Amino acid sequence: VIVYRSLSNNIYANLALETWLLDNVSYLGRRVLLLWRNEPSVVVGRFQNPWMEADFEKLRSTGTKMARRRSGGGAVYHDMGNLNCTFFAHKMDYNRHRNLQLVADAVNNNWGVGLYVGQRNDILCKGKKVSGSAARVGKDHTYHHFTLLIDTDKVMLDTILQPNPMFSFASTTATQSIPSETLNIKTLLKENEMQYDDICKAIAAQFYESHDLKDKRHHQMVDIEPFSPTGSPSPLFPGISELEKEFKSVQWIWDKTPKFNVTIGEETMLVENGIITESSDHSIVGINFREYITKQ
Repeated sequence: VIVYRSLSNNIYANLALETWLLDNVSYLGRRVLLLWRNEPSVVVGRFQNPWMEADFEKLRSTGTKMARRRSGGGAVYHDMGNLNCTFFAHKMDYNRHRNLQLVADAVNNNWGVGLYVGQRNDILCKGKKVSGSAARVGKDHTYHHFTLLIDTDKVMLDTILQPNPMFSFASTTATQSIPSETLNIKTLLKENEMQYDDICKAIAAQFYESHDLKDKRHHQMVDIEPFSPTGSPSPLFPGISELEKEFKSVQWIWDKTPKFNVTIGEETMLVENGIITESSDHSIVGINFREYITKQ
């Protein structure tokens, strides 16, 4: 039983770390919790269409990163006011509700804000969402990860997770997000006091205590750096560079999008694997859709 906290705030590095921990550690009789946060990013589910989940022009103008994770589910917005929790376990020990309840209990026990687990594997307060979750279930091992809105930029969250008007006339078989009203936990506190380090320690302590490790000497949170400040991969995670390259690649983020139809201006087109395969304008067939759209 161990709690790691990533010192990286780069979405691609943290997705790579999460994947590395799933693929390279045996979780038979072992449970691991990873805590992490990122600079502004939109993260879509594996089977989603990023064009229809976020405003690509706002991404570009604000310097917000776009990423695609390996789990399913809907799109989320990350920034430094959001905490991500990833619970790793053997498939036999996979329990979403328990993980969510543990985090809700940690926050309630320390700050008394009244969080509770909803019916859709989320954490709520006063009917508003403070966390949404997704999971990846492998042959033997699993992870269940979710956000926790502490002091997120709500204006950005509410505006960037909207498709650009250019995609008003689009249809897709991709998984589509279900909009929910959200709430920052900090707004529930009288003195608005909730530091990132404090909430990490509270969740770590709750995690250890849930495994009957009540002696605080065992409540260590291990800080790890997947990459050095100069970008060199940590020798603790061999192969992590290749994972990071995949997560930040155009092919993974944009071209893995399930096929979709869209009408832009006078042109109606079908896009498959990032390529325009059918169009009323035959001259654009075969062109990469991302390259086409950024020139419009």
